[in-house]
Amino acid sequence: MNLTKLFAAMGLVLATLGQAQPTTQDVTLAQQLQAAIEVYRSKPLDDAVAAFEALHKAHPDELDVRAWLGFLYLQARKEDQAVAMLEPVATARPLDLEAQNNLGNAYLGTKQYEKALAQFLKVVQGDPGLFEPWYNMGNIHLAQETWKEAVKAFETANKLKPNDPYVLNNLGIAYEHADQLERAAASFGVASNLEPTNVVFAKNCAFVLLKKREPGRALKYLERAYRLDPRDLNIGLSLGEVYARTGKHDLAANVYGSLSQSHPERAEVWFNLGVARQQLKQDAAAETAYRQALQVNSSDLDSINNLGVLLMRRKQYSDAFVMFQRLAGLNPQSESARLNMAACALAVNDMPNAIAAWRDALALNPKLHGARLSLANALWASGEREAAKTEYETILRDQPRNAEALNGLGLFYLAANNATAAEKPLRDALAANPKFVAAMNNLAVALEQTNRRPEAIKLLEEALKIAPNNEEAKTNLRRMRTAGTL
Repeated sequence: MNLTKLFAAMGLVLATLGQAQPTTQDVTLAQQLQAAIEVYRSKPLDDAVAAFEALHKAHPDELDVRAWLGFLYLQARKEDQAVAMLEPVATARPLDLEAQNNLGNAYLGTKQYEKALAQFLKVVQGDPGLFEPWYNMGNIHLAQETWKEAVKAFETANKLKPNDPYVLNNLGIAYEHADQLERAAASFGVASNLEPTNVVFAKNCAFVLLKKREPGRALKYLERAYRLDPRDLNIGLSLGEVYARTGKHDLAANVYGSLSQSHPERAEVWFNLGVARQQLKQDAAAETAYRQALQVNSSDLDSINNLGVLLMRRKQYSDAFVMFQRLAGLNPQSESARLNMAACALAVNDMPNAIAAWRDALALNPKLHGARLSLANALWASGEREAAKTEYETILRDQPRNAEALNGLGLFYLAANNATAAEKPLRDALAANPKFVAAMNNLAVALEQTNRRPEAIKLLEEALKIAPNNEEAKTNLRRMRTAGTL
């Protein structure tokens, strides 16, 4: 999943608000500077910027004025102007950590990352205990995708300012990209627990746990994130999936139902709602959801398939056939679509469509022996006996002990009045499946036709022990007993 990351606002070391100390001895300048500082203290930021801009215009080389104006430009998010204002200050005052740090923030705001890193390194060399430069260096390394360096910077920031949720969240990002997923989960989790109303922290923790394939641990944070932002599609879909995988289909249906109201344009929401409703045996509601998914995306293969299966389960075979036919058209390589088409056609005794569908499925995969057997039986039932025989023989080339195909081949020879040829495949069928009643009945007929009625009667008696209600076996046994023994 794509993770939503949060980059906290960059920390600033505020310029000193004490008495102005201009480099010149001009008392008037000192008074003007102090007056501008009072504007900053008491009036909106725009007024303070205007006051210092006027002062800078009158005294363009005065470093204190430049330092203040650069700081105010940072406050006003005019980082490019802050850079121009602060560079001379930082050069002239290499030991002024505030100036160095503010210039670093200005570089950071203009995405001059290498220059920003150099500035922040100067600051931490001057005072290793400052938190903000380490935090900002961590964010730069995130932007540059230098994950190990980001980990180091945020770990240092976390030691200097423990339990700051923004530091912990961004440390989690660094850990995750450095493939330290358990540390990432722990860091995100602490951030979320410290600030449980922050949806991004909860979301990040949940998604990294899902990435670790630990949905049970992720559930707490998914539920928290969902409570905070029930309209977030990724959160809702993920929560619904976890509920569904743990059998909580009612909760999954509630989540997907809510998402269907906030995101009615998303077919996957309607599809998942259909699945949840179907799991709850709410077939009518499931059908409505699947059809709504198809209103949004008429080519959604999963919705077409599931709707077809649902209709087939409800014995609406003709409607289901149309769905699977549509699926086969959209996905020509789908074997299952053809097999389901055949099953629906067979259920309404539509042998031509069933035969055509099985043939199409076998054209995609000739090794579908179950489909080939169904095709052979359908051809036999349709009177196409030679074609059925060909299919039975094709199966037996790959599966010589396939009892049903052997029985079909034996039946072909019986129908051709060749009981002698029928006997071997029928005996082979019983060798493969000694309780195959249909083969026992057919073999009994072959034995009778080759003047072995007592053996045939005995075989039918055994068949009726296995299947006492088999009408064909009972009819044949009654007829043979009446005819006597040969």
